[in-house]
Amino acid sequence: MSSLSCSDLAADKRSVARGASIVPSSRRPGANTAALDELLKVSDTLLKVTPHPPSTANVDAKPTKWLGESSQDLCEIQQSVDRLKLQRLQVEHIRNDNERLEAELHQKIVEIGELRVELEHLQDVEADNERLRSRVLQVEGKLERLDAAFRDQRQELEDALDTRVALESRWREAAETLQKAVDETTRTYQGKLKTMEEDLEKRAAKIVRLEEAIEETKAVADHRESKLEHKISQVEAMNVALEKQTATGNASWEAERARLLNELANAEKKIAALVATTARQTTMIHECDRAIADSEDRMTKFLKRKTSMNKAQAELEATIQALEGQIQLQQAESAHQAQTLQALLHGLETKCDEKDKKVIELTALVATIDQRNESNHQEHVKRERHRFYLDEQNKALLKREKKMQGDMTELSMALRDMADEKRVLEDKVKSLLAQLELEREDRTKWASSRMKLLAQFCDEENKLTSSLNAHVSSAYNHRK
Repeated sequence: MSSLSCSDLAADKRSVARGASIVPSSRRPGANTAALDELLKVSDTLLKVTPHPPSTANVDAKPTKWLGESSQDLCEIQQSVDRLKLQRLQVEHIRNDNERLEAELHQKIVEIGELRVELEHLQDVEADNERLRSRVLQVEGKLERLDAAFRDQRQELEDALDTRVALESRWREAAETLQKAVDETTRTYQGKLKTMEEDLEKRAAKIVRLEEAIEETKAVADHRESKLEHKISQVEAMNVALEKQTATGNASWEAERARLLNELANAEKKIAALVATTARQTTMIHECDRAIADSEDRMTKFLKRKTSMNKAQAELEATIQALEGQIQLQQAESAHQAQTLQALLHGLETKCDEKDKKVIELTALVATIDQRNESNHQEHVKRERHRFYLDEQNKALLKREKKMQGDMTELSMALRDMADEKRVLEDKVKSLLAQLELEREDRTKWASSRMKLLAQFCDEENKLTSSLNAHVSSAYNHRK
């Protein structure tokens, strides 16, 4: 049929009213759009209804009454259509508002997720900062202990240097006294040796002269033996006199020999005294060597402590590297956990979507437009409250982030200070190593000078023994 009856129009009116009253109670955007689309379709069908054309045939009173009622119904339908248009405009405005609020809600949810991630990151950073603070405290304690050990080692080094200076002064004094004694003994020995050589030369000249005189007398006696046979008695007397003279000469020579032997014994005694002084000086040298060995032991102990300090520093660096590896592993584990949580959230969202669809299908038949308006109003209030709560949380998070940034700057400054202190300690250690190297060079120079002095002393002693041996051999040969 091309026209509509009253019952059909009433049914259409009830269906329009019912369709206009159907709204979803869910907060999801799919439900609102589905309900709005259904309302728009119903309003379009009503707008397309054409009124029945007037009849040209003769009608009685009853058909005229039906036309009046149909025109009244058409007016009511037109009014309902106008109301539906207004409701459609309101629905469009509400849908636009809902879409805008849903976009804002989605953006807020994304921002909340980002803030939650940043909060977790800040919590991790705070935990890392706590660990770094504990590590900084440990490093400060170790540095204090190392500084105390360094001060002790420095005090021991100063004591060793003082003892070294004292030993060097004692060694110089002993070397000077030894050199003076050696010079004095050599001078006295050379003087006595010169006098003894002069005496021996004089006595040898006397012996030569006596031998010449004896030879001359023997020649005279032989020459006169043939001529003076009658003077045998006189010659015998002269021979007796000559024998007496030779006896007296031998006695004087024996006395001179005894005197020379006594002088030689005295010289040997003096040489023994010099040997005793040299023995005492060698004992002093041995004491100096022992003191030097003690200082070397202290230096070796210092080097051992230094190596232990280097080992402790290496262990500290190894622990730092191990902690960094653990941090990287924890970051990887946290990333894996985040991926698993994202997968779980995706599954839960799919389930929620399915449940929401079922709820939309069930509630679309029961909800009314007033309830929808009230629910929308309540939802709007809740969103406003939630947005206010999110703004407060964002402000709190920003304050906390600023505080964390301040803590990070303080920690970075503390780490820079620690690095500067470490560089200062490294410079101190380098200076100490340079001092140790200079001290080692001084010790080598001092040892070389000591060896030179000992070599000079040995040369002087060898010269003295060689001269004494030459003198003794000459005296022994002369005695023979």
